[in-house]
Amino acid sequence: MQRPFNRNLKRFQPKLFGNKGASFISEYQDIYDAFTTKPNAAVASAQNTMVKSLVDLGVWALTDIFWLMGGHTNDNGESVLNWVNPGTFDGVVVNSPTFTALEGFTGDGLTTRIMTNYIPSINGINYKLNSASIFVYARKDTGTDLKALCGGDTIPASQIITGSTFYSDINNANASIANTNVNTKGFLGASRTASNLIESYNNATKYTDVDVSTGVQNDELWVLARRGAGTGQFFTDNQISMFFVGGGLSEVQVTGFRAAFKAYMDSNGKGVIP
Repeated sequence: MQRPFNRNLKRFQPKLFGNKGASFISEYQDIYDAFTTKPNAAVASAQNTMVKSLVDLGVWALTDIFWLMGGHTNDNGESVLNWVNPGTFDGVVVNSPTFTALEGFTGDGLTTRIMTNYIPSINGINYKLNSASIFVYARKDTGTDLKALCGGDTIPASQIITGSTFYSDINNANASIANTNVNTKGFLGASRTASNLIESYNNATKYTDVDVSTGVQNDELWVLARRGAGTGQFFTDNQISMFFVGGGLSEVQVTGFRAAFKAYMDSNGKGVIP
């Protein structure tokens, strides 16, 4: 005689995450659940793929802040959400920088900025004296005037500044000058992996500096400007799609991070890296 159908069989089936059966890794599922307005299936899939790449690279485990500022919406703060720990060090938007879906926030070069409420010397988890990094993805060519994409400038400084010269400081007292005639758009940032080693990245080009770490940055980090001496400085009119703060990343990790984020931006037709 045929057995009756076991109505409890479904509880033994593997769990699928996401929307309408989409399978997400747990790290992205937490982010997806935190969104008030969910991205469509194609965007969610691309975001999940990017996060999986960062997890596999070991970047995710070294992250204190990751904002996907070029998100699908910012109606409820989705594009300044801290992906590694939603609700902790989410962004605070000041003076209405322009948000464009899937592209990011554009500053006015005067007063607009996004505050992190994150002071590395106090709040750093992975960000340490001799193991720290800051990266952004910028979408505009803003010329030769010096403008801060992000950072804090209470010495020792931690900041990314572009223009006629590319400055990238990570816990050092003297400005690390990467080079002249560099891009002001793309995947830009720096990683400190030793007391006397900063590796700055202007897209695929790497510059090495031996500036010694003198302490951990003791001011709040901002995006679209730097915070220094209790006020904003070097406000930018660039458009920022991503902001990252964490522990020091190896060249392999930076290369993989750049490739993963480039693939995400390109999937939406918004990439600027050749």
